[in-house]
Amino acid sequence: MYNKEMNDATITKLASKQREIMAKCNEQYKKAIPEFEAALTFKPDDNSTLQSLRRLYLLVGDEAKAAEITAKLNKGK
Repeated sequence: MYNKEMNDATITKLASKQREIMAKCNEQYKKAIPEFEAALTFKPDDNSTLQSLRRLYLLVGDEAKAAEITAKLNKGK
């Protein structure tokens, strides 16, 4: 099955599939953000949570929020 799909694949089909997968990933990233924000209410200076949240913001394209988190991380050093 894999070989047949790959034999029939074109750049356009592969790019379309990649966009579909990335859209699903972004949905999950956006769902995770409030969970990490909630975790910060309990432990606001947790580096691991801050780093994960920063990464999620970058993955969804929210550079402003990522910069805020970066500032918090740098402040704690």
